[in-house]
Amino acid sequence: MKATPKSVSKYVISINGKTYKPITNSTSKHVVVNGKVYIPVYRYVNSVDDKRVITPNHEEGDVNTFNIGSKTYIPLDVVPKAYKAVFTYKVSLPAKKGPK
Repeated sequence: MKATPKSVSKYVISINGKTYKPITNSTSKHVVVNGKVYIPVYRYVNSVDDKRVITPNHEEGDVNTFNIGSKTYIPLDVVPKAYKAVFTYKVSLPAKKGPK
């Protein structure tokens, strides 16, 4: 999936019964805890279309998450491969056209 600002705003991921949206600014970096990469997300409390909720790569039980300030950190490995660009700040902006 090619991540664009428009596509990022459309998707949320459901973890432990809560929905989270990606943070797309470069000032929010991932953290590594015990060799596992965690990415920051914001809690999304608005209503969302079920077709836009991403199902995580996790089988049973709760996913380990933690909060720092207003950000929640989720493990990167629970985000499906097709959506990792959306959740890891690799957002593509349209190319600027120069003068002709």
